[in-house]
Amino acid sequence: MNDFATLEKTIVRELSCRLCLCTDVSKLKPLNAEVKRKIKRLFDVNIRTDDNLPKAICHECLQQVAALHLYAVKVEKTQKFLDFHKMKTSNKREEQNITENKLQPIIAALSKQKIPSTANDVTKQDSIPKTPPTEFQQGDARPPKRPKKKSPSDMKFLEVMPMEEFAVTERVDKSLLNSGTSTHKPPQNLKDVAKTEAEDYMNDVLDPIVLIDGRPAKQGAALDRQITLFYKMECCICHENGFHFKSLMKHYKDRHGVPGYVSCCDKKFHYFYPKKIIEHMAYHLQPNIFMCSSCHHNFQTSQQLIEHQSNGGRSEGKIVCPRCSERYPTYQELGWHILTHRKDKLQCDYCGKLLKHHHRKKTINHMEDVILCSQCIRTLKSIEKQEKEIRILYTIQKEKVKAKSNDALTLQKYQKFRQAMGLSADEDASTD
Repeated sequence: MNDFATLEKTIVRELSCRLCLCTDVSKLKPLNAEVKRKIKRLFDVNIRTDDNLPKAICHECLQQVAALHLYAVKVEKTQKFLDFHKMKTSNKREEQNITENKLQPIIAALSKQKIPSTANDVTKQDSIPKTPPTEFQQGDARPPKRPKKKSPSDMKFLEVMPMEEFAVTERVDKSLLNSGTSTHKPPQNLKDVAKTEAEDYMNDVLDPIVLIDGRPAKQGAALDRQITLFYKMECCICHENGFHFKSLMKHYKDRHGVPGYVSCCDKKFHYFYPKKIIEHMAYHLQPNIFMCSSCHHNFQTSQQLIEHQSNGGRSEGKIVCPRCSERYPTYQELGWHILTHRKDKLQCDYCGKLLKHHHRKKTINHMEDVILCSQCIRTLKSIEKQEKEIRILYTIQKEKVKAKSNDALTLQKYQKFRQAMGLSADEDASTD
């Protein structure tokens, strides 16, 4: 296989394997999108349709690629689990450091009073020879009391004791203890903070007013609180509970490596489309907020209502149902109506033609879950293409009109500036 001349002869498009250059046609299979994605991920080989290289793969290479892909997925899962375990152990170490920081001011206060902290210190104090009392101590004044010796069990009891009780029993100034504790503030665990915030949210009452004049009634943290109370704050992958909105989005990103979302009515609403999250919440909490004033039909989003009203509504709808005489302004509403005509699964929903075999449900031109024949699919796709071209032309014209209006505004501002400065056209030219 080292002879490149022979290799160049065997490289024939779609008649040899892309990975091993096998020329046995009976073993070859065309490359689909999934296999191309796996090869790109494993070997960093980018397969394009415009290059004159083989576009097939043999049976043996296909088995090897599938096995390697499964192994790579397994390795990624184990690495994610190990990273999570590492984060857990680091949290435990932080908790240990917190307990040590709590004990530091107590030990410092004990050292100032020269109280023995261990059994070795007690034995050292016992070994020191007792000096006889001096003449000053034997006078009329009462000699000062020596502090009692504390056993290790007493020391442990003192360590567990709260600061206020410790200050009273040991006669220590409270300001010293407070100053010591203020310098060592224990870092809070992120999971505990998230759980406490979620518990606070659960105690609140959900405000039913979401939108006012098409704009959110709340902003910032208040809006996040409203979303947390309405949607189910549960991870759909690992089914973990106890989140609020922001912590759930962070959990999806850090733990599972996917963009965060919330789910309702068997639909997913991603965090980078906040308008959809808010409008779906308003659809449930504020009934008839997206209702057409003429036909009294309730829509789920403001975009559907705008499209319905801009196309004339039900009274002036341009799209006629092919199976009855009713008119509709959009193909999405026509799709909802067409489903009412369905009587048999082996029948086209658009034209009513009987099908020879079962067809899958499709979504074409905003018509969802419809069963269509091949002819209706072609006609609807051509209509969808024409509508896209019309939309592109409309946006281009809109941008041109906007640019012209901006130019006119700038010219007016320039003329006003010249008038304010008291300059004529000749003086302006001379200044230039």
